[in-house]
Amino acid sequence: MLDPDSMRRVMQWANDDAAVKPEFGELPEGVEVCMRVGQTHTVFVLINHSAAAGDVALPAGMRDVLHDGRSTDHVALAPQGVAVLESNRP
Repeated sequence: MLDPDSMRRVMQWANDDAAVKPEFGELPEGVEVCMRVGQTHTVFVLINHSAAAGDVALPAGMRDVLHDGRSTDHVALAPQGVAVLESNRP
């Protein structure tokens, strides 16, 4: 079994070799993105597992479901915070 640093390097190499690019680009340490795809839209759930706040630049404008549905191009996640974002693309 690989230690966490070795696993990170192996996964980075595999992603680079396969030309896999993350939907959201570089994320702050401890931030997880979950994607759910429906027939008419896509929902992203961002979870900050960290004790530090984190800012996330979005790849496109999205509707912030938890804040009155306003359109935004970035999210400020509080420590242990979450965001639910909706995109019109399936």
